[in-house]
Amino acid sequence: MKRKKYDWNIMLLVLLMAAGASGLWGCAQGGEVLGGADSGDMEEKFPETAEMSETKTWERQSALLREKRQQAAIQENKVIFGSLEIVLPEGVEADLCEGREGDAGVEMELSGLEPEDALLPPFIRLECYEAEYEEELSLAAALLEEYQEEEMATLLKLESEEDYSFQLKTEDWQCLILVRESEVYLLWEIRAEEEFSISSLVEEQRVRWTDTGEAIWYEESGASCMLAEPEEGRRLLFCSDLNEDGDNALFLYRCGEYEEPFQELDFDWLPGKEDFADIDSDGCLDLRLGRNELYIWDREKQRYRPAGTELAQYGLESAEREPEDEADGAYQIPQEFLDLIGRAFEEGTEYETLVGLRTDRELSEEEALELGEANPWIHAELAKMRNVYVGPFKGGFAVLEADLDNDGISDLLMGRDEGGSGGFFSYVLFKGKADGTYERTSQMECVREEFCVLSFEGENYLWLTTWDYGRKLYNGADLYYYENGELVEQASVRMVPESCQVNVEECQGEQWRALAEQAAAAGSEYQEPAGLGESWKWTGSAEQQAAGDDNQTYLCDLNNDGTEEQYQKAVWLSPNFYTEDGLHFSCEAEGMEAVKEAVWSGGGRPMMLWVDEADGQNIIQVLSATGLYDYEISGYLVSGAEYERVYRITGAAEIGTVQHREMQE
Repeated sequence: MKRKKYDWNIMLLVLLMAAGASGLWGCAQGGEVLGGADSGDMEEKFPETAEMSETKTWERQSALLREKRQQAAIQENKVIFGSLEIVLPEGVEADLCEGREGDAGVEMELSGLEPEDALLPPFIRLECYEAEYEEELSLAAALLEEYQEEEMATLLKLESEEDYSFQLKTEDWQCLILVRESEVYLLWEIRAEEEFSISSLVEEQRVRWTDTGEAIWYEESGASCMLAEPEEGRRLLFCSDLNEDGDNALFLYRCGEYEEPFQELDFDWLPGKEDFADIDSDGCLDLRLGRNELYIWDREKQRYRPAGTELAQYGLESAEREPEDEADGAYQIPQEFLDLIGRAFEEGTEYETLVGLRTDRELSEEEALELGEANPWIHAELAKMRNVYVGPFKGGFAVLEADLDNDGISDLLMGRDEGGSGGFFSYVLFKGKADGTYERTSQMECVREEFCVLSFEGENYLWLTTWDYGRKLYNGADLYYYENGELVEQASVRMVPESCQVNVEECQGEQWRALAEQAAAAGSEYQEPAGLGESWKWTGSAEQQAAGDDNQTYLCDLNNDGTEEQYQKAVWLSPNFYTEDGLHFSCEAEGMEAVKEAVWSGGGRPMMLWVDEADGQNIIQVLSATGLYDYEISGYLVSGAEYERVYRITGAAEIGTVQHREMQE
């Protein structure tokens, strides 16, 4: 699960498992032994594995870690791994598999341990190392040095009966680390599966030492560590713990010097990657803790110095990267491609254009699950689908196969619902490798959108249909260009109203024409996003707002029977991705059936209602959305139990497009 290169936005999957193809590793069930002491057998079954295990040794900050090949076997209802045993619950079966890329780890799936709503059984990885270290912090630094790489992993110190114990956490994975004399055991699980994986087995006292039968237990101590490198070659160990006064503090150690910290900062928790930035533009990473605490890295003194609360004097705003609109004309997304898409939106032929350029293949759910069984990174993404509310859409994820980074090898792109009503979605790229395996290299988050891969002049691009969150309609597209599994350029095309043709399509008498023309002038506000909200609560000449604090209750004789009715009206603007914004109208008075039927009888989605007087009658007027920027206004005369439409206005927008480019760092 160790990888060569990571984007800051992509989780570090920890440990030597980048291969990921089922053909690279064998499986054992029943009493078959994996990783036993007989090196001859290992060389015969896994010759590359046996050879590489002898050389994988590294030294980190006064601590030496060496992979140790441990025996792994299934004995009745137990999984035995070196000095550890895992007692399986009734009905649970373990499938053991040799680790990937020739390392000494063992992987397994525990079928039957997963709940009904999980897509796959829990994935677990077991590893063992021999360790030589001076003290706890040197071992902690060595573990972080090996597994953190570009992602800021967190190492939590635990209280247990072992010599030392830790929990290593990254975005998607966590590892229970048990140190017993010179042996270090690592038990990896996917964080989304912790309720039915190693964590739950430890809680049920099913993970034990084979020699004593004692169950493993631990408690969080509140102390945690992480590594950061403010200056090239100057790596620091950050530790959050209690100081002498019993208050939380942040202690800084120079790697290799752990007798005492060289600096203490008054802060309650570990910083995140977003807290490090080169504020003063000297090439070093400065530290921002909270909103007002800024520390500048001092090259000369080799420590952080407080900078006060005035962040602006260090050019913080200018230091934050702004989107680049120019790149010396060397665009990877051709201008001709953007122009083609723009014309399609303007002419209303975007669907035909999209279908003609599409070059991906959507995998079936069965195919995706098979890949998840063979690849830990895909498995980790699928595990997040448990207990996810995905609204009325069918399924919470989709996987496309296409050569997205144009290297001649097919990649996988997974769109995965993050759950909830906001419609948030993650798009994860798994770069295809020549050996048929996949490596997760890129991820981005946005709202749930239609996505596919398009081909233009021999190059492939990711297409995301963009969404107007207020109108709940699509309004354009984003295009993404990838190289070597990484996003390098983004461009967007958005539809905008250039003009609007307003027509009085129907008018049942000249006595209504002036009212229709007045409504036509007011309807232009529909095209302005600022028109949503309070300004939409138009009050007509025949209605008045009732006393009270809700600002939604009105009085008017809606059906022209000589009696005022009380009713509520408002524009309902919901943050729920799966609902439509629109008119909220209710009236509890008797005999309002014709009024309610009239309000909802027109075309489109009603957005607002108001009542004006004309020719001695009260006319209910309803504005409805009929497209992204198109609308319709209808006026209704209700007389007792009958109603008729006395005028209808249409507003048809002339669609234009605007383009924007953004280069990636």
